[in-house]
Amino acid sequence: FESFPPVAPSTMAQPRGLLLLEHLNLNVADYPAAGAFLRALGCQQAAVKSHMNCGPHTQFHMPTTTPVQQWRGVVTIGYTAAGLAEAAEGVDGFAREHEGVTVSRGDGG
Repeated sequence: FESFPPVAPSTMAQPRGLLLLEHLNLNVADYPAAGAFLRALGCQQAAVKSHMNCGPHTQFHMPTTTPVQQWRGVVTIGYTAAGLAEAAEGVDGFAREHEGVTVSRGDGG
């Protein structure tokens, strides 16, 4: 992608840690709100109601069930420069539409 710096060949030869998480399963309290947030990031509704696709290889599974779970890590979604700008606008719009929700972007926006 345009927005990523080149990766050194030595880094690719000896990867450290998880590079791709194909599916993330996370119990949520409010699927419509969780789905709206992922749509703001540029993801699309999958054929299964509780699934959202983010590109060709990544999918979020978000059943509405208890206990609700909180992801205690970092999820990175790769974007082109144009896609990143669209996602930033989407996240800002999501924050405006969902009163009481705090959204923090990594770019300081």
